[in-house]
Amino acid sequence: MLGDLLNWAFWIGILLWLLAAIASFWLWGGARRGALGHLAAGTLALVSGTLFIHVAVINAFARMDNAYLGNGLLGGYLVLAGVTLLIGALAGYGVRAWIAALLWLAIAAFAYFGIPWLARVVPFPDSGTILFAALILGGVLLYVALRGFLVEAAVAIALAAAVLALVWWIYGGDLRAFIPVTSIDEPYYKPPVLDIEQFIPCLLVVTALFFAGRFIQGRLRGQRPAIRATRAPAPN
Repeated sequence: MLGDLLNWAFWIGILLWLLAAIASFWLWGGARRGALGHLAAGTLALVSGTLFIHVAVINAFARMDNAYLGNGLLGGYLVLAGVTLLIGALAGYGVRAWIAALLWLAIAAFAYFGIPWLARVVPFPDSGTILFAALILGGVLLYVALRGFLVEAAVAIALAAAVLALVWWIYGGDLRAFIPVTSIDEPYYKPPVLDIEQFIPCLLVVTALFFAGRFIQGRLRGQRPAIRATRAPAPN
């Protein structure tokens, strides 16, 4: 009974988290004040979710273990949250809200139809998921840089990369996890598992990165010199 209640509380909680993330585009300063926060948090969520999915798909031992079901399900949630935050970040960098909404729908359609196509184009294990994430993240960061916010794009990448490396290390991951294991006849190795115990800290770290990005954005943009209009003295 208690386990069922906790399970329901977990799923309701992550649904409310996603709704709060969407609400942050209008509340708490909106998309403009939270642009860097959304960008950094979205980068971390998208990349971490993609990697947790990828390392399980390319490993024969992981594919046979039900413990890795969370890598696909919870990793997919992180990818969804990451895409949502990244597209929302575009609204903070000059894209109209209705265009951002249409872009999110287009990306959802591309994820459904385009990932299998990408996997056929590039014959590498799970290449569709990796290329999908790379195209979305690369396109958003390129747009932000071209809009004149290259420093903020670099800060978002640096923050997300540093936190992701720390999380990956804490969960026992290493570079070996990215080497495909195609048969159980190969040396035994299993990549990091993404279960509820690992997922909740990931979500908390994404949330913390959002607030860190908001704070840094305020410092970066607050350093720009204010241009004050000077009034010429009236003639005598």
